[in-house]
Amino acid sequence: MRLTTLRPRPYEGAFANPMCGFRARWFQFVEPQWPVNDHFTTVREYFPWNAIEPDAGAGVDAILADTERRCPDLAVRNLRLVPRVFLESPQPDGSSRCFWPADMITGDFMSPAFLRRCERLIEKMGQAWDNDPRIAAIEMGLWGFWGEHHLWNNDRGLPFRMPLAVQRVLGDAFAAAFPHNKVLVRYANTFLDYEFGIYWDSFALGTAVRREEARFQARGDYWRRCPLSGETAYNYGDVRETLGNDPTDTVSDPVHRQWLIDWIRDLHASCLGWVSRYNADDPVARAGGDEVQKAFGYRFVVDAFTYVAEIDSDGAFEAALTLRNVGAAPFYYDWPVTLSLLDPKTGAPVWRRRLAGDIRTVQPGDDYDRQTRAYRVAPQPVTFRLKETLPDALRGGAYLAAVSVDDPACGRPALRLACENYKTGGWHPLGVVRFGGGQAALPSFDDIRADRTITYA
Repeated sequence: MRLTTLRPRPYEGAFANPMCGFRARWFQFVEPQWPVNDHFTTVREYFPWNAIEPDAGAGVDAILADTERRCPDLAVRNLRLVPRVFLESPQPDGSSRCFWPADMITGDFMSPAFLRRCERLIEKMGQAWDNDPRIAAIEMGLWGFWGEHHLWNNDRGLPFRMPLAVQRVLGDAFAAAFPHNKVLVRYANTFLDYEFGIYWDSFALGTAVRREEARFQARGDYWRRCPLSGETAYNYGDVRETLGNDPTDTVSDPVHRQWLIDWIRDLHASCLGWVSRYNADDPVARAGGDEVQKAFGYRFVVDAFTYVAEIDSDGAFEAALTLRNVGAAPFYYDWPVTLSLLDPKTGAPVWRRRLAGDIRTVQPGDDYDRQTRAYRVAPQPVTFRLKETLPDALRGGAYLAAVSVDDPACGRPALRLACENYKTGGWHPLGVVRFGGGQAALPSFDDIRADRTITYA
């Protein structure tokens, strides 16, 4: 048995990948004045509490119905949702828009009755959303203005930040309700005893960035297991000095763009909103947005593909795929890395097997150096392996050996590698396998960014 090693060329452009990159709000898809960015795969949306639970008697079906009503056809659109349930939204005139259920006391963020009601709602949220493939992660929400875990300019005698006693109640409830999907909290120095990620809704603003950086560092390497997301805030602090006047300015201006990229890489961010509202019809903004998109989240390159190209009569087959993550963050869910043998004429798979290994272990580098714009601790390659006996039914044929990362929701390729060897539909044909005869050659490749066929419906 002779092994062949191939080293395919990396894909240098930006492209969309699940739960990674610029993050949208739903209005960016339905209101014509907002240009749609072709990198969108994640949508963060507010859910008023009284919409998903008008009163204590409402069931899980109310949450599911409001999810579909508010963000329809997510699977068909290949989008995943990050929901946040909230109770109040302050207005410019000092008032608040309130979304408290009719059987709750408006403004009551501290009473035992409020916390018991939170526990019951969180249990329902878990039943609705924890195993729902449409959900990318859960922003904890619930407490404070906009569900951002703070209260300000209030005359209710309430604390500015969420007290530890409340953190314990909500932390225990969310950990129990969401054993599968990731939970995110607003501040890095809260919920320190829980495996939660962060939504930083004033990402990389200079007024607070050094203080927040220390808080993130104190949390340790949580980012290896839980994502960081959030939004850039263009109505707060010294945003003009750090991120510019608006999202288009952020991605177009080299200084503002580099500031954002540096913080994405330093803090290992997976996706961000608000900055996603840049004008993608502007060629300068589009090119700058592509550079930012390449920094977000995971970006897997193929260092090597080693396999048996000529199969002996016993059908013994081996393959090894070595990946390296040149992005800023891991991929956080256990999606299978798969090797398929494709019919060279139709492109259809005739045989498929999962490779041994866990995509979550392909970690990025760490300890970012802003001078060299590289990680001082380089990302380490991870090898996925397969050893199988091919069935006799494949004898006499030649096939394309293609790798993919499959979405468990549908069993089809979904997460793409940064590799030029690409065919529409999420396939990466890397070599040719011959089993007792037949002829085949690698096809001409397609552009990853142009592929709009991926869906998990």
